Amino acid sequence: MSKNRRKKTSSGKSTAASQNAPPRPRTRLMLVLPQAPSEAVIKSLPDALAAGDVASVLVWAETIDPKALSVLAERILPVVAAVDAAALLRGDAQLVARLGFDGFHADGTIADLTDACERLQPDRIVGAGNVRSRHEAMEAGEAGADYVFFGHPGPGETKGNAAELLLDRVMWWQPLFEIPC
Repeated sequence: MSKNRRKKTSSGKSTAASQNAPPRPRTRLMLVLPQAPSEAVIKSLPDALAAGDVASVLVWAETIDPKALSVLAERILPVVAAVDAAALLRGDAQLVARLGFDGFHADGTIADLTDACERLQPDRIVGAGNVRSRHEAMEAGEAGADYVFFGHPGPGETKGNAAELLLDRVMWWQPLFEIPC
């Protein structure tokens, strides 16, 4: 409802709609890199980032040895930063600051998420991944997650990733909570 429109109260009188409500944040994209990005994927990253309004890029640490991850970080972090997107690491929270990532994507338990929030925030982003239920989403929010990621970003994952389930959770979450999903 626009600021200038009026709605009727139960008594039939018109009142101004909320004029002080902040606008809802716009929807942005999270780009999820393959578990072992090829040279072609790395070279195409600038084009992928330019194709839409990308808020963040997710890199999978657990599939790459630390030395190779360091080399990968040196190559992609400047590209991600150039478009003002956040580079998030999934897998090892201890490598986030050391390698220069903007945040951590926690797919583990609520205890793991809480630990990551305590160690990395407020300097780094901490998101809750693999959220499969409304209850888990609320627990993640209470634990301090900066965002919740419904479902699992991994290839071949089907359990909990059905489009209807994900859409239902997002449509429930979005109007109720301020934490992005």
